[in-house]
Amino acid sequence: MSYDPVGNAKATEAFTSAVIVVGNGAVVPITCDGESFDTDSLHSIATNTERFVAPETGYYLFLGSLSWSVDADGRRQLLVKVNGEVGFSFAQTQSNAAVLVFDLSIQTISGIAFLNAGEYVEFYGTHNAGNNLNAGLTN
Repeated sequence: MSYDPVGNAKATEAFTSAVIVVGNGAVVPITCDGESFDTDSLHSIATNTERFVAPETGYYLFLGSLSWSVDADGRRQLLVKVNGEVGFSFAQTQSNAAVLVFDLSIQTISGIAFLNAGEYVEFYGTHNAGNNLNAGLTN
């Protein structure tokens, strides 16, 4: 048996350079308009920019980080959907507004999902602060 920790890995890092406005109670897909790298076309900056698509069947590790603008009210959620559905124990994380780094509330989420070729993972943000909040993401 041999082990190749990097050679066959399929990976991408995508980010948003624009502010995403999330209304109170809205569940908004976090779109990514840029990439640091993409080894196997897992992400597109032209269509379905919120999706990370499995190029082949297998297990995929995903990580996301969402920053929120400062607001003293409400809670924030970073959700993960697989094929448009939330249904995993790791699918959401909540933080209160008091957790701040450099005047931002930052959340991270990760998980492992078995995906068939063509299936996808998406990140969503929602909150109940009572007003619009700005958000941004790096995956």
